[in-house]
Order: sequence, then C-alpha cells, then structure tokens
Amino acid sequence: MFASSPRFPVPQILFAVTAVIFAGSVWQSAPQLPDRVATHFNAQGEANGWMSREGHVGFLIGTGLGVSAFLVALLHSFRFFPPNTLNVPDAKFWRDPRNYPEACRIFARWSWLLAAMHLIFLGTLHSVILAANQLSPPRLNGGAMMWQTGIFLTGIGVLIWGLFQSLRRAKVAVGSTS
Repeated sequence: MFASSPRFPVPQILFAVTAVIFAGSVWQSAPQLPDRVATHFNAQGEANGWMSREGHVGFLIGTGLGVSAFLVALLHSFRFFPPNTLNVPDAKFWRDPRNYPEACRIFARWSWLLAAMHLIFLGTLHSVILAANQLSPPRLNGGAMMWQTGIFLTGIGVLIWGLFQSLRRAKVAVGSTS
C-alpha cells in the first residue's frame, strides 16, 4: 500500500499535489474572508478569537506546510536513532540491525502520506472557518466540524493500519529471502 518505486515515488507526488492544492485554495479563497477573521470558536460555535485576513492566511499556510515538513523530517530522521528506540509490532525483528534500515525506509515513505493527510485536514478546517465567517455574526457549524474531525481521525486510522500492513509485508518478504 505504501511502497513506491525509485522511478515513481507515489507518496511524494501525492504530498506535492496536496501541498499545492492546499496552499492554492487557501490563497485563492482569501478574498472571501472579512478583514477581521473569526479563527477560534467556543463550544457553542460563537467566535472568541480573531486574526487579520492576511494573518490567518499566512498562519494557516505557514503552519500547514511547516508542520508537514516537520513530520516528514522527523520520520526521515529515524535512521539516525538507535534501533532500540523503535516501538512497533514485532519490535525485536525490526530492531535487528539487518532489518532496521527497511523499517526506516517504510516510515520515511509513510511520512509523506501523513503530511498529506495533515494538509487535507487543515484545508477542510479552512473551509469550515470560511463558511463560519460568511455569517453575521460568525458562527462555527459544529456538525461540519464533527464530520471533518471524524473523517480525519478515520483517515489517520487507515494510514496507521496501512503502515502496520507495510511492516508485516516487508517482514514476510525479508523472512522469505533468509
């Protein structure tokens, strides 16, 4: 599910496309926001935090791309950690110095998908904030927020399941060549 060949790096391409769509859609929709954007809401959906339009757009794009880059860098850096820090199913197998590099490659490929999921979440969050700011006074649709969060958490669950499946398949492949 998460494998990519050196000639066609699917996770990296998916991330790049997601990053361009995310940044472009936030930038393109900025004129639809008021000068003073409601960016935080209480449990009743009432606005209780504000930013300038430019501040919101810059913060959202910067945070989205910055946190995504951090996730990718962190998971790519696993190769520099001692193998005994890896905590995954079949940890004894993956901590073996012969198998640890493959586990690091799997996590590195997976990081691009996690970063893309993060940008999708922030993009949908922006659409909810955009809709809230079209109302006077601004009001967050709690139902839309619940759906968006539920879909995001489900997506993260699917990504984690896929990561574990990739580790399982790689272990079987390594075991069959020994």
